[in-house]
Amino acid sequence: MYNIKSLLVIFLVLILLLSQLFLIIPPVNAESSISNAELISSGQIDGTWAEGYSVEVYYKIHVLAGQDISILLDVPSGSDLNLFLFDPDSADNNEIELASSKKRTGEDESIDYTVLESGHYYLKISGRKFSGTGNYELKIFVTQFEILFSDWGTQEVPIEVAPGDLGSNLNVIIRHGGYFDITDVSITITLPRHLTNRTGGNRLFDISSTTLKSGNSLSFNFLVDIDDTAKLELLKLPLIVNYKTIDSIIGTSIDREIKVQITGRSFLKITSNMQTFSPNQSNDLELIITNEGTRRTGSVDFSITIPPPLSLISSDNKWKFSSLSPNSSVTLMPSIFAPISTAGQTFQLTCNMVYTDSFGNDILETRTINIRIDEMSRRGIVLVDAFWGSDNNKINVEPGDKGVGLTIVIQNRDTGPISGIQGTLVLTNPFTTTNNNFISSSFGNVVSSGSTTSAEFLININDDATLGTYTISIDLSYLDKDSILRSDSVLFSINIEGVSDIDINLDENVFFIGTLNDLVIDIDNIGSAPVYSLKVLLSYSNSQGFLSTAEGDTERKIGLLESGDLKSLTFKTYVSPTAQQGLYFVSITVSYRTANGEIYQEIQEIGIVVKEDCSAPNMVWLLPACWSSPISIEVPDNILQSGRVTKSDIIIQNIDDEPISNLVLDLQFISVQNSFPIFLNSGSSTWKFDRLDSLESVTISPDIFTSLSFTDSSFPIQISISYLDINGIHHDEIRQMGFTIRGNIDIKSSSVTFSPTIIPSGGNASFIGSILNIGDKEAQFLTLSIAPSNSILTNSESTQYIGEVDPDSLVPFSLKFQVSESSPNGQIPIELVISYDDSYGNTYAISEFFNLNIDGSISDSISTNVQNCPESNNLLLPFASQQDDCPSSLQFFNTPTMIGTGIFVFIIVILLMRRRNNNQPF
Repeated sequence: MYNIKSLLVIFLVLILLLSQLFLIIPPVNAESSISNAELISSGQIDGTWAEGYSVEVYYKIHVLAGQDISILLDVPSGSDLNLFLFDPDSADNNEIELASSKKRTGEDESIDYTVLESGHYYLKISGRKFSGTGNYELKIFVTQFEILFSDWGTQEVPIEVAPGDLGSNLNVIIRHGGYFDITDVSITITLPRHLTNRTGGNRLFDISSTTLKSGNSLSFNFLVDIDDTAKLELLKLPLIVNYKTIDSIIGTSIDREIKVQITGRSFLKITSNMQTFSPNQSNDLELIITNEGTRRTGSVDFSITIPPPLSLISSDNKWKFSSLSPNSSVTLMPSIFAPISTAGQTFQLTCNMVYTDSFGNDILETRTINIRIDEMSRRGIVLVDAFWGSDNNKINVEPGDKGVGLTIVIQNRDTGPISGIQGTLVLTNPFTTTNNNFISSSFGNVVSSGSTTSAEFLININDDATLGTYTISIDLSYLDKDSILRSDSVLFSINIEGVSDIDINLDENVFFIGTLNDLVIDIDNIGSAPVYSLKVLLSYSNSQGFLSTAEGDTERKIGLLESGDLKSLTFKTYVSPTAQQGLYFVSITVSYRTANGEIYQEIQEIGIVVKEDCSAPNMVWLLPACWSSPISIEVPDNILQSGRVTKSDIIIQNIDDEPISNLVLDLQFISVQNSFPIFLNSGSSTWKFDRLDSLESVTISPDIFTSLSFTDSSFPIQISISYLDINGIHHDEIRQMGFTIRGNIDIKSSSVTFSPTIIPSGGNASFIGSILNIGDKEAQFLTLSIAPSNSILTNSESTQYIGEVDPDSLVPFSLKFQVSESSPNGQIPIELVISYDDSYGNTYAISEFFNLNIDGSISDSISTNVQNCPESNNLLLPFASQQDDCPSSLQFFNTPTMIGTGIFVFIIVILLMRRRNNNQPF
């Protein structure tokens, strides 16, 4: 019994000893800090908040400049939690607050913030739960929704809208610039009171179930009614974007604002002062063009189409006038001749008006005007027309013409049909026939009332006749409806207008490659009548683009060219340096109006002989033998950082001896599978410069964004160049530059400490911390080392090889070093050298400097410990930590030592008890 009691006492002592070694601590909420914040990405985090004292939990997330970070904390009931967002430069002892949410107990917290610079942003949740344990949900989304287009119509074809328009299409295009794919993307637009949807509401909503990948865009279209009372103004409409991740996590709402313009629209109306013309005379038609719309037009090109046999007098059929403001008008007064044959008929005049809208689109409006020609007052037979030629081929005549047909058209104005119509012309000088001065012809059989009939008479014109108007008499006989023979004599006028005949010739048709030449076209009126409104149009469509005019000058106009006159027209013609020797054709189109208002057109192709001769004049700038491009392009750095905006300099230099002008540069990016691996992040893709002198250069610096998915790829960018040389000749060039997309390595140290924190001279210490790759590309062969100095002594443990460090990975390190015995007290710098290679074979080395605190020396420290600790076993001091001034006896025994001691005591007790049971002496 004694032995059993002794064993129980010894067992209780051991349990008491072990309970001190393995002390059990109840669970509490796990706290963290900025220095050890958990790295997270967009998505949802679920956590548990236990009852107890206030706790602070930290996270960090990487965000690029310009992106939006949205945070939503679902707070469990009975909890008072607060939400904070800190700047990337924050530290444990310096929290730089950017935004916060501190609502009442049990209310959810949220933060929406647009970052200005790239980096790791810190998120803190703090607070307490008053009873029990609750689960919280933390949703974090890093997004970048960009409004690419918001206006009426479509991005390709924008339109004008005006008050009163119904069902106008409102097109909104958004681009998703976040890192993750999303779905169920919807937009909600709130309309002002004078804009409504198709059901009369003031809200637009649409949703797309298509998965929207990072970098892609989505288009939404809405039909909107505009109230009659709406004003012409720029509207700012609030827009809300909602979405889900592909894991069905509902993202936070994104607020944006779009701008749309109620532009107004032009509407041109034409009114005239008359609807009836008098036959056989000119009639002045007043046309009033009024803008009854709500927007000012651009300049207006007006043309009127006159149906034959009506003809326009004293002008052509086109007018141009400046823009028209709403409710303003302009008046035109064309003069139109109506022949006798048009009496009693109705004609339709067509008016076309072309002007530009606010988007630069050409708008064509067409109006028609109906004109009635009055009836002739006399009855019986009237002569309604007389002309040279036939109905299908009216001609002009000139002195010396023989046997030309004179067609006379008569109309039955009697109340009934007539028949047996016979006509006899009584001719005078300069007209003759083969049968003295009389010629007869029949006008057909029966002609009903109101109908017309015609007869042709063959007439000779004397050689000495002059151009002008002559009067001829015709004697008519016929039977009326009652078969009564009737007769009439009518005088009519006929013109000898002469014949217009244009001859086209070239002064010189031999040009040299790459030269600027005077292409002189001689227009000679070899006919007997003048020509009017002559227009010469030069076309190089058959010359394969090797011939062109300077500044596109291909048209000339001549108001009047008298008979026998010659006009020489000069076109500055440029022969391309890439042209080959041979024969090229140019097309010359000459259109003109004769004295009777008829329009004629002649088209003639003329050959140009092209030769290569560098000794020819004006050859100093020519290609290939005599000319070279003056443009030099240099890209100092063609490396683009993936997932980031890189500002790349492109230098364009004029290396020629002469200046160039009107320089236009346009960047063009290629697409890969309907997406752009590189594209212009902001601004226009076109640059314009008025002049670039010899050896002068300009630099353009586009902001180019590259997608992460195209890292380690190369893509070309085309630059389209157009300019004028010193002679005003237009040149176009296309150059191509190659760019390489590379990942980014950014190594930073974190949570760096020294052990001990204060080191005596001559003492050993450890340099402890972590390194973090905050880039998007792995670092290879990474090595950490301490740089030696007069105060820092290094050894083999002062260097540590890490190897490969992936993006967003945290790697700890520990380096050892010794402080020189000659090092003074105070702070001394220590240099940490980080060297690594990238996957492209480049080696990098970066240094970070830290301050080390030096106090005392190692020899003084040991001597003082011996003197101040007489009760201690001095033989054990070398095993004590240098951080302890006077270690106690318990400090010599760590946890494993105490456990071993307890086991040893237990074994001894067991042995003693067995010897006692065997009645053996100790």
